[in-house]
Amino acid sequence: MRPGAAYLYIDGLQDPGNLGALARVAEAAGAAGLALAPGTVHPNHPPALRGSAGSLLRLAVAVGVTPEALARHLAPASPRWAALVPRDGADLYAAPLAGTLVLALGAEGPGLSPAASAWADLALTIPVEPPVESLNAVVAAALVLFEIRRQARPPRSMV
Repeated sequence: MRPGAAYLYIDGLQDPGNLGALARVAEAAGAAGLALAPGTVHPNHPPALRGSAGSLLRLAVAVGVTPEALARHLAPASPRWAALVPRDGADLYAAPLAGTLVLALGAEGPGLSPAASAWADLALTIPVEPPVESLNAVVAAALVLFEIRRQARPPRSMV
């Protein structure tokens, strides 16, 4: 466990290539690990492993994890849970994202399960221009993870 880090709770994602890409983005952004809900594609699926470019072999990955189990495991770090939702959430770029954070990401289409949604302290929405309604799950997660990283770093001096 890494207090102050981001963790992903992936709920129902079915495309192994998307899981691999998501793992690669998570590692690149400095996330501490992935927890895969029951029914989510397995990380040992060959396209997931290929798409991750090795990230699934380096990141902490837990399979078949309920939100309750992840919350118990991370309890010493007092994480906040943020649900990524396509509309009516707090603007990603205005929301404070400091501290240990679990980013809950659902499958494209059905979104987060009610069980995972219930843990969210914060609903986050990425502002997009009409007529676009939502983004691919991997793209959306990448934007959030790199915004978390940006907020966690002190501003650079322009000297």
